[in-house]
Amino acid sequence: MPDADRPDNRPDPDRPNEPRPDRVRSFPRAVATISTLVVLGLIGFSLVMWFALPLSLRETFTLFQRLTLIAVLVAIAVLLGATSASYVVADADGVRLRNGLHTHVYRWEDVRRVDFEPGDAWVHLWIRPDDQYPEGVRRYVLGIMRVDGERAEQAVDGLRALHRAARPTER
Repeated sequence: MPDADRPDNRPDPDRPNEPRPDRVRSFPRAVATISTLVVLGLIGFSLVMWFALPLSLRETFTLFQRLTLIAVLVAIAVLLGATSASYVVADADGVRLRNGLHTHVYRWEDVRRVDFEPGDAWVHLWIRPDDQYPEGVRRYVLGIMRVDGERAEQAVDGLRALHRAARPTER
């Protein structure tokens, strides 16, 4: 929000997390919470089950088998963590989104529309055609998920407002 203490009445760059009408920031809170609980639950369950086995049975596992079990747990944690790390940040210049391990940056002039229809699990950005994608592309925005309820609706409204404000009137 504009800061009355600053002479130019612009947002304070030292407070980047402060809500502002000219920026949208969102990440999937419900997914992050669920992912954390699932990973902690899997680790806890695995430890309990491992130590519930008789020592004689645990000793039959080879080092490779033990490492494989640990690798599976780590892979699950990494996949859930990557999904939880998704985000979207938008301002007057454009939108930056991270879906899992991939980050995409678009200027608003490259975005045809922002969709979040009833029943959609997450927001979709329709990107204009270019040399790489001659038919255009639909980009999922995992940083705004329906499961976040009203928070997701507010983020979509903010994205749409920024999109409308940045695009010249098309005829």
